[in-house]
Amino acid sequence: MNKGINAVQEIKSFVENLQKKKESVDLKNTQLEKELAQIKDDKKNLLNEIDSLNEKIKMLKLAKKIEGSGDEKNKDLKLMINEMVREIDKCIALINK
Repeated sequence: MNKGINAVQEIKSFVENLQKKKESVDLKNTQLEKELAQIKDDKKNLLNEIDSLNEKIKMLKLAKKIEGSGDEKNKDLKLMINEMVREIDKCIALINK
């Protein structure tokens, strides 16, 4: 009889320990999910900043080429203008959908 009571108490203790571990894991999981959401948000912001900086670089290159002269620079300028026109056309196509 005493062995049965001891076995039940051991099982009860084991289950309680498992519940504590589960609560700890759940808490850690919640923290990690919050951290992941923050990292994703940071990544999105950084990608937007990169896109913005790339656009600024394009504009600076365009401005620099406009200031310069020569056939090679004119060719580059025309290529950049054509690229911008294609991008505008894509935007217009998206708006029309």
